[in-house]
Amino acid sequence: MKILWLVPLILGDRLQITSRNELARSLRYRGHEISTVVGLRDNTLKVDGFSSVKYVRMTPRNVIRGIKFHLTMLFSLWHTEAEIILFGTSSAHLLPFSFLINYFRKNRILVLDIRTVPVDIPPGWNRKFQMLRYYFALKLANRFCDGVTVITPMLLKAVEPYLNRISKKIGIWTSGVRFEDFKSDGPSMRKILGLQYKKVLFYHGVLSPNRGIQNAIRAVALLRQQIPDLVFLLVGDGEGMQEFTNLAKELNISDRIIITGRVAYEKIAKYVRTADVGILPFPAMRCWEVSSPIKLMEYLAMKVPVIATDIQAHRTILANTGGGFLIPNNNPTVIADCIRQVLYHGQKIFKEIPIQKNLEELISWNAQAKKLEAFLENLIKNN
Repeated sequence: MKILWLVPLILGDRLQITSRNELARSLRYRGHEISTVVGLRDNTLKVDGFSSVKYVRMTPRNVIRGIKFHLTMLFSLWHTEAEIILFGTSSAHLLPFSFLINYFRKNRILVLDIRTVPVDIPPGWNRKFQMLRYYFALKLANRFCDGVTVITPMLLKAVEPYLNRISKKIGIWTSGVRFEDFKSDGPSMRKILGLQYKKVLFYHGVLSPNRGIQNAIRAVALLRQQIPDLVFLLVGDGEGMQEFTNLAKELNISDRIIITGRVAYEKIAKYVRTADVGILPFPAMRCWEVSSPIKLMEYLAMKVPVIATDIQAHRTILANTGGGFLIPNNNPTVIADCIRQVLYHGQKIFKEIPIQKNLEELISWNAQAKKLEAFLENLIKNN
């Protein structure tokens, strides 16, 4: 298949590119041609998973650059020979144009891909705008698309009422992991970070205030006497960084908290190998319930025991793979008790919850590409 994927990606923003880039790489591996348009704000970042990438310079940030980016996507829609056009929710406004173009050029299959509901949006006008754009994307998909893909069965249930025309044409592909990179053996960051003789609690990803990280920090404070060598390593950046730093200072555990800031994705595996236990302390919020966190897949692939709140997103993955410990909520006392159990009795507990041998068939990017491939081929067959 030839696929044009208009996410759109903008390098230099906090927008995560991993899932699209790795899924594209796996589709290429399976013999498909997949192209995209990328806005370029940061020359140090790259998108290397696609067959071809058209870059649009986005600096300095202004309206003209934004218009140029969208015109480039429209230009690609007109000239592409792709049979499949994949849209992200942020590019769904291009669906009517693509629908019209189909009258003048050969008919292409139009698909909206939904990776998440809006998250990490502060109250106010911006939140209202983001929510309005999200539901407008669903409305456009129901009017113009031949199918929709979503990240989890939970998200499917959430969007299905808005997609009555194509409710039987919704596919699922989740987050995954590249097993070639995320191996348990290999270099770590322990020596570089001075953690050779420490027990390391680990989290990586966006550091935003609504992910329960504050309670994980409070749990570390509760364990300062029982596990004096415990360190919480946070890899990433986000709006919560200063709050987390201030909280650690307030709890008098600044020496127990390390926040690295943003780390290039190709280096993440080294950091994950530093961990004794990973943690996903997400609260039971709708946006997390319908998600599929990549970090959970990466911990499992590297055989790092993981503590995760008992929300549907975590429960669904761990029920199929093992290798994790679900806690009823992200109360600091609950988190602290589980950390203590895993670190003191981890080997015994971990053996009782074995990761299945067919893990790659469950959570690899290749497995997700296979799902998307089957869905798209079925749409072509029945179009």
